[in-house]
Amino acid sequence: MAGAQKQTPLVRRLHAEMERCQINARELAAQADVGASFIYDILRGKSANPTTGKLSKVAQVLGVSLTYLLDAEPETYAAPLPADDLVAITIIDHESSSAPDALVPDISTPPYYFHKQWLQQQISSSPESLRLLFMHDNSMEPTLSQGDMMLIDTNLTSGDDGAIFVIFDNFNLLVRRISLDQNEGHTVITADNKASPLPPPNIEDNLEIAGKVVWLSRQIA
Repeated sequence: MAGAQKQTPLVRRLHAEMERCQINARELAAQADVGASFIYDILRGKSANPTTGKLSKVAQVLGVSLTYLLDAEPETYAAPLPADDLVAITIIDHESSSAPDALVPDISTPPYYFHKQWLQQQISSSPESLRLLFMHDNSMEPTLSQGDMMLIDTNLTSGDDGAIFVIFDNFNLLVRRISLDQNEGHTVITADNKASPLPPPNIEDNLEIAGKVVWLSRQIA
């Protein structure tokens, strides 16, 4: 029973891709520039929530996308991917954002690689317009949790239908829900976590909408 519990989609797919590439754990770790223990812990089912930055580098070595290893893409993507089919998505640094560009890249972290066709078909977004952002607080609990990885479509910067957007208030990047206040008749920004210490700013306060959250990745134990 213990062995069966370890066969999560991530473990199963990592095993399969290593066998296909005829590479062992130490060789994979060396080529991906990660510790061998990182690979072994995943394969043995000891790592329920592996660091996605390192996992992205592993996926690149294996010629598959990060979303495939995380079970966000179907098994039909198991075949090796040509380099042209993978697209690098830049990570946003929420701590160094500044006007006029709210989406400042995190130069200390390498980009994550996604399957271009999957992005276009499942996310319906142009890869060039996408950025990655990690949720850094609990202001959107229970919808989003701290550490969740989100894809942001920078082409989608308007709406009042209750969707979740990334906004810039001239000081910080905030992940908030934009909706229409039926009573007041204007658009407002709110946090799902009503206990959040950050006040829900009004859309009319000259805030910059950086993009819409179109995809969420969360590793579940």
